[in-house]
Formats: sequence, structure tokens, C-alpha cells
Amino acid sequence: MQSELLGNVLRQMQWTSREAIALTGVCHSWRRVITSDQHFLKGVAVNVNPKAPLRGNQPLCECCRGMSVMVQQARHRQLPLPRVVDKAAHAGNLSACVCVAQIQDARGDTAAALKLWGKAGKLGHPEAQFRLGRACYEGVGVAADAQDALLWLGRATKTLLAEDINVESISNVSTASLLARRTQLHLDRRQGFPYTRRVNFQTESSMPEEQVLAKAALLLGFLHLDGEATKFDAAEALKWFKVALLNDCAEAERIIGTLFNTGQYG
Repeated sequence: MQSELLGNVLRQMQWTSREAIALTGVCHSWRRVITSDQHFLKGVAVNVNPKAPLRGNQPLCECCRGMSVMVQQARHRQLPLPRVVDKAAHAGNLSACVCVAQIQDARGDTAAALKLWGKAGKLGHPEAQFRLGRACYEGVGVAADAQDALLWLGRATKTLLAEDINVESISNVSTASLLARRTQLHLDRRQGFPYTRRVNFQTESSMPEEQVLAKAALLLGFLHLDGEATKFDAAEALKWFKVALLNDCAEAERIIGTLFNTGQYG
């Protein structure tokens, strides 16, 4: 097939990363076309289930297919990534950015991972936004920067909070009521009630959305409580701690108790 025709075919269909990797193995000319076609690279679906391939040191098994096999091999054997996946990530493909960032995190290459999380965060991926915010807050992989932490954590919570949830009213709700509401939320989620906004990003996050929201809200609470990159605001801090509490953050529950018991709030 001529290169021009192959390019047209690539643009007309939705391809998975497994199919793309197979296509690059046909011949040199196909590989050159596939790895240089920006439209194709941005559209290829790089799918990976991070729950299995990115944990532990399990040997490859028959149930692992496609990207799962690639991720396991890349992590445990330190093999180079398939060129089409690497090119897709550098082309700004969101699913590829998240996939490769997870691999680099698993390998311990924090700097490389953060570059890709940065791309994914700018494209609106909430876990990427949280990871960037946490890195800036803790100074891991980048210089500590409370202002950037506040920015990225705020974006993460805004992306995830459902539109019909009034976050501002949470500050006036008692902790006991929140704990009761949290129990109800467990039932609501089972029935499809969207306390967090479901984000269709063509890729799986390594953390559930509720956990991402809880962790981001917890750090936002600390930023407001400590007056980092913003003025000290106990009420604002309490609001975010309560958001974290609603999403099963045990540390947020402990901090709320400490704030009231020590007279730092109320």
C-alpha cells in the first residue's frame, strides 16, 4: 500500500494501540508513515488497566493482552516503549500521556512522568492535575511551589465535582451530618448518583475519581489552613477537609476533629 493511501486509511478509522503496534511491524515505510502522522498519533486509543499491570511483580499471564503486556514488559524488564506509543504521547495524545506517565512513575523516573502528567493535566485529566498539584506541594520531582499547587489542585477538584453539588454550603454542615451523608453517598454511587463528575477520557486512571478528589481536597485544605499561596482561611480549609471527608478520607476526619477540639475553628 502506498504511503499516501495508508495515511488516508489511518485517518478514517479509530485504532487501538495494539493495532497500531501491529501495523508498525509490517514494513519500514508503514512504520515511518504511522509514527509521523500527527492526526493518527493524536487519535489512537492507548488503553491500559493500571490495576493489574502496574502493581507487584507478577509474571506475564495469558489473560494479559495488548497494552497490559507492553506495560508489564516495559516496567519489569525496562524494555523501551513501542515507538508509536512514545510518539503518540509526545504528540499530545491524552491516553498515551497517561499510560506512559504511569509507566515512568512505576520505573521511578519522576521527572519524565511529571512532564507527561503536565501534558495530560493541560488537557484536563483530573488525576494528572492532582499529581502535578501534589508534586508542587511536596516538592517531589519539581521545586516546591505553593502557588502552582493551589492552581493544579483547584483544577482537579473543579474537574471532578459534579455540577449539582454546592460545595460552598458544605462548611455549614456538621461533621455528624457529613458522616451520615457519606454513608448515603455510598448508596447513591451504587445507584449512579454523580457526586463526582464522570469524565470520559478514553483512558483509565490508576485511582478512582473519588480518591483523586479526596486527596486533592485534603491538600487544598492544608494550603488554606497554612496560608500558603493564599491568605489563612480556616473556613475555606474546613470546607475542603469536609469535601475530602465525604470522599472517605480518614485523615480529613481526624483533622476536622483536631480543629474543633483545639479551638482552632469554632
